[in-house]
Amino acid sequence: MTGPKRNSTRKDDIIEATKAVIIEHGVAGTTRRIADQAGCSLGSLTYYFDGLEGMLEAAFISYVEGYVKDFQDRFAGARTLDEVREALVALFMDHSNQSDGSCVLGSQNYKFRPIASNWIHSSRDVLRLFFDRTTTLLLDAMIEGLVTHRSLEQANHSESVVREVVVRLTPSESFLGPRRPLQ
Repeated sequence: MTGPKRNSTRKDDIIEATKAVIIEHGVAGTTRRIADQAGCSLGSLTYYFDGLEGMLEAAFISYVEGYVKDFQDRFAGARTLDEVREALVALFMDHSNQSDGSCVLGSQNYKFRPIASNWIHSSRDVLRLFFDRTTTLLLDAMIEGLVTHRSLEQANHSESVVREVVVRLTPSESFLGPRRPLQ
């Protein structure tokens, strides 16, 4: 991906447009759609990026950074097992009402694997503040699995079902408490 050039607002518009277009239409024939969605010319796309791959990479990085920040923010004030459980339920329920493009964006290029790996490790780092290693892995798998189901099947799980899954996966003996404050 090329670095920022002049107008970061235009570049941000292109990144947001790339996410929206890829999620809605996939990759085929996207360059014109991205320019239209961003309200810019095709020349602006090539000014800020080395091509479609650069736009896809920037879009995926932007998506992951936003997701990781949201994940961290949701647990920042949690101190008890019940508060952490509620943060987990809220995280999933809030994200289940949005169009999630992570599967679409992340599957576009094997070169994005390090970005996805960073995403996974960042999420697990937050969960490790509260739970033992095994519970952390189970919760991570639950979150990723439910998100994948939602993305690919458009399946919405009720809040009561999600809450029951979270409670079953987080017995009190797995809770280590907040081991350090989130920033």
